[in-house]
Amino acid sequence: MEEDLEVVWTDKAIERLSEVYLYLFLNWSETVAISFERKLQSRIRLISIKPFIGPGSESKKGLRKILLSRHNYLLYRLTERQLIILDIIDTRQEPKKAPE
Repeated sequence: MEEDLEVVWTDKAIERLSEVYLYLFLNWSETVAISFERKLQSRIRLISIKPFIGPGSESKKGLRKILLSRHNYLLYRLTERQLIILDIIDTRQEPKKAPE
């Protein structure tokens, strides 16, 4: 994986990003929402440089996660040329969906 990975967002991940961003904006502040967005972009750049930095799932082959904030994980999968963003999990809203 020497070349830059193409970042591909699933529809679910885009929807979840909108939900988390709106939640942060409405319940905390615009500043918090913008900070989350910056952290997300930083993590995506980090994964692009070090694709295997996030631990793999024990039960779902190829699924990886990386911590975005104290309450949020980014779930992703790698192909030879793509970083596929699968979902963003907010453990405060959905603790049962926290990654393994």
